Amino acid sequence: MSIVTGTGNYITNSAAPVVTTGFPLSVGAWIMIDTTGTEYFFGVADPATTNQYFRFGVNSSGNTITIAVSAGGTAIATTTATGITTGAWAYVVGRYISSTNRRVTFYDSATGSIVHANGVTSRAPTGFTKMGIGVLPISSISNEFKGKIAEFWWSQTDIQPDGGQLDNTMILQLAQCGPFSVPHIGGSLKEYHSFRKGLVSDRFEPDEVAAAGNLQTWDITGSPTVGPTVPYLQPNYARPRNQSRFVIV
Repeated sequence: MSIVTGTGNYITNSAAPVVTTGFPLSVGAWIMIDTTGTEYFFGVADPATTNQYFRFGVNSSGNTITIAVSAGGTAIATTTATGITTGAWAYVVGRYISSTNRRVTFYDSATGSIVHANGVTSRAPTGFTKMGIGVLPISSISNEFKGKIAEFWWSQTDIQPDGGQLDNTMILQLAQCGPFSVPHIGGSLKEYHSFRKGLVSDRFEPDEVAAAGNLQTWDITGSPTVGPTVPYLQPNYARPRNQSRFVIV
């Protein structure tokens, strides 16, 4: 998915099959950031408020990836990993493991570096019903994402069962061969979207979208466009057909 202008271009699911408190939740994707301002490429939230959410985005300090949790009136708890390259593809994984354990990892294709960060400040949001890609779907939307998003997936689990730092070999496996190449991860996914050929459920072709159970309804706002394909995927990149429990369109 390509977003040329970071205002009013994103997709949302107003009835996301996410538990209302969020935890545990893992999300991964290839992204390319065009700027280093404060922009959010993923979020799940109570859409009636401005302060109950998980968010995943680019931090305003520049060249950083940040996951954050907001729970009502308490201060936002952020976890930041530094060193992502603007204008280059990076594979990112955010893990909202528990109210006191959040982890972010990214692989930067330009430098080959893998960076991890961990946050432990206690936060326990509630009321989650809406998910956004390219946006944090709260009642007052701002800081939409500008750049590219591909090979997106999310799971209502922690993809590393011990809650510890994601192994470097694992993020490279996910980045280059996909979540379906790791059976316990591919089998846990709630949704997968390649964004190579379509943006919403009724426009996808085989191997482009998968869902555990019913396909989800996503709404397009503005004019995000499909593609491009990430150039770092291996020839044996695993697609949804490798997991029979999924509904494939």
